[in-house]
Amino acid sequence: MGHNGVSDTGDIITGTNGEQDVALRDNWGHLGLLYKWWCPTSEDQLRDAETKILSYLKTPSETYHVDIGPIMVGGETSNHRIWTLSAKESFPERIPLVLLHGLGAAVGLWALNLDQLAKDRHVHAIDLMGFGRSSRPQFSQDAVLAEEELVTSLEEWRKEMKLEKIILLGHSMGAFIATCYALKYPERVASLILADPWGVTEPPADIYARFALPYLVKVIDYIMTYFYPFFGLRMIGRLGPKITGIVKWRLVKNFKSLGGQEAAYAIQEYIYHANAAPPSGEAAFYWMKGSLAFAKNPLIRRFAFLHPDIALCLIYGGRSWLRQCSKEVLTQICPDSDIEVEIIPHATHQVPTDAIDEFNQIVLRACTNADNKRRTVKGLNKFCCASLQNHILARVLNNMGEKDVIRRNRDGDDENDEMDPQICTNKVLLIIAALLVVFAVWMGLKMKETDRF
Repeated sequence: MGHNGVSDTGDIITGTNGEQDVALRDNWGHLGLLYKWWCPTSEDQLRDAETKILSYLKTPSETYHVDIGPIMVGGETSNHRIWTLSAKESFPERIPLVLLHGLGAAVGLWALNLDQLAKDRHVHAIDLMGFGRSSRPQFSQDAVLAEEELVTSLEEWRKEMKLEKIILLGHSMGAFIATCYALKYPERVASLILADPWGVTEPPADIYARFALPYLVKVIDYIMTYFYPFFGLRMIGRLGPKITGIVKWRLVKNFKSLGGQEAAYAIQEYIYHANAAPPSGEAAFYWMKGSLAFAKNPLIRRFAFLHPDIALCLIYGGRSWLRQCSKEVLTQICPDSDIEVEIIPHATHQVPTDAIDEFNQIVLRACTNADNKRRTVKGLNKFCCASLQNHILARVLNNMGEKDVIRRNRDGDDENDEMDPQICTNKVLLIIAALLVVFAVWMGLKMKETDRF
């Protein structure tokens, strides 16, 4: 199978409208074509909406597919691609920042933040597998396996991008995946920034009785266990873009600051076309969530296994619907970790776009702290290596001096003193050994300095 088309199972990966028609027909027969008429969406429309949104960016950037090769998803192994947006400026001395969007989003939702975040470091934003313009496979119907498949796709993307160390910033579901990645690949993550993260806390055992939820809420929760999150968006068909603008009115309003009414219209089209296609990433979310949108495997049980060298920063919206996890609780769970918890009072769950400046400043501060920590560690390594070199040289020279004194005292004749040939040989060998040690240490330092972060 090529990288731009339809998988062997008929699932949409990416491609032309004709290829998507084939995928729909293979999956649902003629009902698939009726679905396409009822939900007027396509890869081309998604691309056009994204292009419009990204045209407002001031920072030079490029978008492209990254082939991550064959990986197993849902029991099937096939080639997959990750849609990537990269700021073109390169800052090799700074750790690159990688942005992971939340449920129902894509790279374009970072447009309000990118210019400021990319001022002093290389920034990459990706469409998680199953979302936006990335491959859209059928995920495993098991919470652990679906999570593992998303984490694996992120790691394969990192390998293809040749990023040695990264700072991960995830919003909502993206924060959940970022944390799962850091748990499995701690050596690759310098800092973890979680924006209003989904899947942190777990529901109380008696949640229905404890919170006295209205009967209607219980009924809706029960009904929704049989449907994917954006089932309703597809059901309303051609009214989708307009209804999206109404439901996401706050987000649409925030994007007006980017380019007026035109940008507001583009973002509602973008959100609609990113989510109206047959479900893929949202299906993975569906299998990972439990009752009332709580995660089946919440992070609160797993933070204790996070490597203490990974700094942890949580940013909550004060008006978010998600339950917050306090710094005190996290410190008890991770006593050796560097932890910060920030709350922006007027922000909702969409904290990156509700409080753009405050959010960006917190993120930039966390990134700077990660850079400083790396420089401190590298400085200590250099100091230790330099001290080792000096110690070795001093021992060699002292040893050579002691032998000269012993030889002169033994002869008792300073005027006719001649160096013993054996001592000359030993001196030469010691000097060569010292130089080899110094050269090896120097090469090690150079290799560390040329590592890409």
